[in-house]
Amino acid sequence: MKKLSLMLAMGALAVFSACGDDSSSSPAPSQNKDDGSPSGTPSGKKVSCMFESTSEFAGTKITTKMCGEGPYSEDFEENCQSFDIGGTTMKATKGTGCPSGALKSCPDEDGMLYVYDELSASLSCEELLEDDEF
Repeated sequence: MKKLSLMLAMGALAVFSACGDDSSSSPAPSQNKDDGSPSGTPSGKKVSCMFESTSEFAGTKITTKMCGEGPYSEDFEENCQSFDIGGTTMKATKGTGCPSGALKSCPDEDGMLYVYDELSASLSCEELLEDDEF
C-alpha cells in the first residue's frame, strides 16, 4: 500500500510541479485571457488537483486522498487527469484550492501537497515528495 500512496503522491506532485514551470510559453500577465482553466483562471493563479481512490486489500477498504496546489500553467489541464494504477482508478478533481482538514502538508518548490488519509500521512514528506521511478 505504501507504493500506491507514493504513486498517488507523484500524480499530485506532477500537477503542481508542472503548474510552477516558469518556462512555459504563457503570455505576459497583461495578455492573459480565459485559457480554459477552472473558472477561466489566468496563468499564475492558484489551482489544485485532488486525487482520490478507494481500493480493497485483504477485505479492508483503503481510501487514499491527496491534493496538489500551486500556480496555474498550461500543463495543469494535461496533468490533472484521472488515471489507473493496478486496477484502481485515481479520480482527479480540479479546483482553485485544496480543502482544509489535511493530516499532513508538504511544501515543495512549486507548491504544496496536502494529505488527507492516515496511511499516506504516516509517510514522511521526503517519501511523499521523492521523484524516484517505481
